[in-house]
Formats: sequence, structure tokens, C-alpha cells
Amino acid sequence: LKPNLPELIRDIQALADELGLRAEVDKLIIKAQKKAEYSSENGGHFGLGFDKYSHFTSPIRRYSDLILHRLLKAKQKKDEKLFNYLLLNIQSTCENLSVLEREADKVAYDFMDR
Repeated sequence: LKPNLPELIRDIQALADELGLRAEVDKLIIKAQKKAEYSSENGGHFGLGFDKYSHFTSPIRRYSDLILHRLLKAKQKKDEKLFNYLLLNIQSTCENLSVLEREADKVAYDFMDR
């Protein structure tokens, strides 16, 4: 039996509301979550309870956003050749971007600790 985790968390949060512990419980829930990483598979968004999810900002900010913009544009224009080309190395690209993001975060944290 696989529990519906988002539903279970909502139940826990409701109980925390009744006990006046919502802020503390929410912090613990957030800390328990695995850090997000880039993936070629759509795993949804746990916190929002969405089965399918993506996010992006301006493509000048992050390479991952540029890739997603290119994929969306190719799909919108029904350019399957370009779309498939963009997907050729998407898994390794996502893995590399996740590693680089972790390294950048570590550098930022190390700098802030000075």
C-alpha cells in the first residue's frame, strides 16, 4: 500500500494548525525534502501536488531555462526535427547542470561564511 504523500502532509499540516505548530512543522517538511534537480523526466512538483510541472525564468539567467525555452519554441512551431535534436543529450545535460548548480551553491555558501 503506497500512501498518498501530499494528502498525508496536508493532514499533518491540518493537525499542526490545530496545535499551533504550523510554522515549525512546515519548516521540518521543507528540510526533509530532497533538493530539486534538473531531470529529463517530468516528476511533477511534490510541494504543490502537481503530477506535471516545469519552471523557468528569463533564458539569459540559466542555461536550463534556455534549453526549456528552445524546446517549447520548437514544440510550438511543430518543428519535430529540432525538438528531437534538442532532446539528444538532455539526460546528461540535466545531470551536469544539477552538479554545476550544487557547486555554485557551495561556492556561494563558502563565500558567505567568511
